[in-house]
Amino acid sequence: MPYRGTDSAPLTRLESLRSKHALYKMQIKEAQKSPATADFYLTQLKKQKLQVKEEIQNISRAS
Repeated sequence: MPYRGTDSAPLTRLESLRSKHALYKMQIKEAQKSPATADFYLTQLKKQKLQVKEEIQNISRAS
């Protein structure tokens, strides 16, 4: 995703993504504790976490 504007835009986006990644990590950990958690829900959380991680890596490489 191309960034336009100030140099701080990628850093702000990176910080936001890192927060989101940490949130997904926490949600996955909590969901794994509950035997009632649907596999589909857990799979979706893991996919979203992976997408965020990949975006973080892409931004880090571009910087």
